[in-house]
Amino acid sequence: DARRRKLVLNFLESLEKLNAAYLPWLLQSLVPDVRSKSKFLLKSLSRVAETGVAPSFQDESARSGYIQRKFRHRSAQIGIALLHPAADDLRKFILPEPEDGHFANRNMKYTTLISIGCGPGTDAIGLLALRAHLGASASLSLSLFDLEQGWSPSANSVLEGVRAVDATADAGGKGTRGLGG
Repeated sequence: DARRRKLVLNFLESLEKLNAAYLPWLLQSLVPDVRSKSKFLLKSLSRVAETGVAPSFQDESARSGYIQRKFRHRSAQIGIALLHPAADDLRKFILPEPEDGHFANRNMKYTTLISIGCGPGTDAIGLLALRAHLGASASLSLSLFDLEQGWSPSANSVLEGVRAVDATADAGGKGTRGLGG
């Protein structure tokens, strides 16, 4: 419906503001993108359904290219999914909004989440943007896991970047307190 569509579009605007604040932090920590390697990786990803073979993310320069091209889109997916009507109860449990009353009923000060297959940490950014967009007050404790150990430096950079953004955001608002690695 139109109201839900507007909610998603507003979330995407909030996400873009957060991306503008932290993405430079992440990008400065990456090795240069070797275009041919990242292009091959992206092509391999698009063929997984046909071939049944998952591509390797072992090459650091290919991961850099993936991050530069896909990070914004991938970080949006968790927020868009949690804004779907079928996920309302889950979203309200994870990120209770002030008028929900769910947070008081849970008797919890923070929400602990595990992102399995986190890649470069896109779920962390998407959840923080959604929390800010909804005005949710729950602190998040987020653990990031991926089979490809090469993502660890990127995911750690995301967490460091979020913490750096938090230091400047606290002066003007909620910031991103409570995010842990």
